Amino acid sequence: MRAASYSTVGLELVLSVLFGFFGGRWLDGKFGTDPALALVGLVFGAAAGFRSLFRAARRMTDDSEHDGFRGADVGRSARFAMSERMAASRARRAALRESSHEKPERERA
Repeated sequence: MRAASYSTVGLELVLSVLFGFFGGRWLDGKFGTDPALALVGLVFGAAAGFRSLFRAARRMTDDSEHDGFRGADVGRSARFAMSERMAASRARRAALRESSHEKPERERA
């Protein structure tokens, strides 16, 4: 669900810039100020698009912190936790193998 909301960030940025530019061109046609309002619209559209991008990045960071990871520690924490789980799994498999190879008491004699 979160990935779907983050996947639209690029589209949102492009649409903001285009909407600002073409809105400025439309206003240029209305008021006869040929390139000025198109450039102003372009700047405002870019600002709105980047604001949206930064908000999405902040939400993404907040979500990752909420999941228990923080910043650059994600790689180290995840690798350490995985190596611990792998070691525990190997120990369980070795114990199961060893216990399955043992003969019952009456067969040993």
